Formats: sequence, structure tokens, C-alpha cells
Amino acid sequence: MKLTEIKGRDAADFLHRVTAGTVKSLKEGEGRPGLLLTGQSKMIAQFELLKLAGDRFLLASPAACTDALRNGLEALHFSESLDFFPLDRTLGLRPCSGAQRVEGESFGFYRQGEELSWNCAVPGFSFATGTEGIPAEFHFARIGALYPWTSDWTDATPALEAGMLPMIDRFKGCYPGQEVVELSLNVGHPVRVLVAVECGAAIGEKLDWNGTEVPATSRAEREGKHRALVRVPWKLKDFLPAGFTRLKAHW
Repeated sequence: MKLTEIKGRDAADFLHRVTAGTVKSLKEGEGRPGLLLTGQSKMIAQFELLKLAGDRFLLASPAACTDALRNGLEALHFSESLDFFPLDRTLGLRPCSGAQRVEGESFGFYRQGEELSWNCAVPGFSFATGTEGIPAEFHFARIGALYPWTSDWTDATPALEAGMLPMIDRFKGCYPGQEVVELSLNVGHPVRVLVAVECGAAIGEKLDWNGTEVPATSRAEREGKHRALVRVPWKLKDFLPAGFTRLKAHW
């Protein structure tokens, strides 16, 4: 994952206005997952945001969408007093014990010298500077927690179909894509939804979901258990194929 620092007196207001989550109310050491969306609510980037001291914020994004995140923020930056700084420091994910986790709605963080570590939404893992790579077991765990990754969406995927509803604050006010998100939630529903499933056999890139071919956007295996995130039509979301167990769904 890659790091971007944003700082300046307008940094909090800017990030609050252009991303899908609440930023202005964060205190030092707090953070949460974030999204940058198009006006049509399609995905540009996902990231983890951490509030540092003063008017400084750290954005950690998967490498696959970091350029899109930085370019998207730059395109929305006009006269605000702030600066962007791509950082060379490494960031990875590592297993953590329950004692290391700071429980609560926000992500607590702790320092070890110049390094930072903060909780991931996936139980049992934390983000940490000075660490490289993503352990294979993380993807098995995140599928069970229905935590999407860049493999689960493209720039043509609406945020709700990408499984990003928990990363959206519906009460914060306007942000790019907000009108489309609210219209979908208040008048109807997403066309497709992401579902986390598990079974005892290998899962292919495509599944026969009761007669309809659907994509498995993420797959992982551990100790004989096979998990996948599957994007299925809304009308089929409650009809799992034989042999599959639903682990989690947002709908």
C-alpha cells in the first residue's frame, strides 16, 4: 500500500467535502476507511484515512488505485490551502493480537518510534508503516468480513455494487456521488450486490448461481475452506447455490 500526506488549514474541510466519509469530526489518532467516487457514484479509489497532529492527514491506499486517488483529489483541489505529499515510507498489513487492537468505531493508532500502526476493519489485522506486503491470510479474513479490495471493483463499478456501503456516511451531507447513492437507497436498490460465501471445494472465477453466471471477484483458501466475494443480481442474493454458506452480506 502507498501513503499520501495531506496537510494545511483547509485539509479537513476539503477531505470532508470530496470523500464519502466524515472527516471534520476526527480527533488526532482517529481514522476510518474512505472512498473517492465519481459524480455517478462509481469507484475512483478506496483508502484508509488517519488524522495526525494539527492539520495533517495520512491516506493509505492499495497500490492499484493510488494514482487514481491522487489524480482525483488534485482534480477537485482548487483554491483550498493545502498540500499533497506522496510518501516513500512503506506500509503493509500484519496480524495483530486482540490486545493490540483499540476497539471502537474509529481506528486507534499507536507509535513505535517513527512508525505508526492502526487497526484494520478486518479483525486480527493492523496497518503498519515500516511493514511491507499483505499476508495471504488477510484476504481469507477480509472475505469473511466482507471487506472489499481493488480486485472487487473497477472504475465502472458503482460503490454500492462494490460492497462499500459501510464506508459511506449517509448523514454527512454532500460529496461527489451522494445523490446517486441516496437515490439508489431511497427509491430502489443496487442492481447487483456483493456477498461473502464459503464452501468446501475450490471456487472458480465464475459461479453458476442457480442458473445465472456470476463473477467471484475475490477468492481465497485456508485449511480446506474456500471463500469468495461474489457479485450477484439483487433478485438472487438470498438464493445460495447448494454447498455454499453465506458469511456476510450488507443487504
